[in-house]
Amino acid sequence: MDRGKHALLDITPNAVDRLNYAQFYPVVIFLKTDSKHVIKQLRHGLPKAAHKSSKKLLEQCQKLERVWSHIFSTQIALSDEESWYRKLRDSIDLQQSGAVWMSESKVSLCYSPGFNSTPSIVVVCVLSNVVSS
Repeated sequence: MDRGKHALLDITPNAVDRLNYAQFYPVVIFLKTDSKHVIKQLRHGLPKAAHKSSKKLLEQCQKLERVWSHIFSTQIALSDEESWYRKLRDSIDLQQSGAVWMSESKVSLCYSPGFNSTPSIVVVCVLSNVVSS
C-alpha cells in the first residue's frame, strides 16, 4: 500500500470462507449493479468476444449477493462509469487502515518473522471482466 500498489485476487467465495477460517481475513469488496445497462456501459469499447451476456452477468451478480453477502467487507454500487474506481480506492484505504482482530490461540500458529497482520485485498465480483486495467 505504501508504494501505491496492492494485491488483487479473483477467487471464489468458497476460497474466501476458507481464508476467513484460517484467520487471514481478506478484504472482500463487492462491485454491485442493479441494471444490465450499467454492465453494457462499463464494457463499452471492449471486444464482444470477451463478453458474457449482460443479463447473465446481472443474474450471477444478484445470486452472488444473495448467497454470499456475509463475506463482503463492503459493497460499491456501479451506478456510474466515473466514480466507482475512486470509491474502490477509498474503500481499500479504509479497510486497510482498520484493525484486524484475531484469536489469541491462533496467532502463535500464524506468526513467523515475516508475518504481516495486514489484511489482503480481495475483490469478488461477477463483473471482474468488465473493465480491463
